Amino acid sequence: MDFSFCLRDAIEEAVHPSIPTTVGVLTVKESAAITSMPGGQVIHAFFDGEQDKRLLYQYAIKCKADRIEVATAQLWAVTQFLEELEALDSRDGSFQFDTISITSQPAQSNADEAGFYYHTVDFSADVTTFPRVKKED
Repeated sequence: MDFSFCLRDAIEEAVHPSIPTTVGVLTVKESAAITSMPGGQVIHAFFDGEQDKRLLYQYAIKCKADRIEVATAQLWAVTQFLEELEALDSRDGSFQFDTISITSQPAQSNADEAGFYYHTVDFSADVTTFPRVKKED
């Protein structure tokens, strides 16, 4: 399913973040990432293989002290974008978007010994997923 990548591209296009967003985990340097979190659930499964799912994600930013204002502004801009998002199309037809809900407000979540500060917002996404059609040999 290409949901995370489509969401990343939508954020990049709409917000134009100073710290580019990746999918997966934060890098060793300043970075921002959309990470899938454990605990999502199938809300409804259909006989044809379609599933209504609630997926859990975190948007995180890692920065040095001199970039905290930039990171905070970016985090709030991304949060506002997520709250207002009404449509998101799948490029490969693997999902249909329904809604996003912010589950924890933006906050500084951590600091490490290397001088990096971490800012996060958690959200859930409701989507319908479609089964992959297997190709005949």
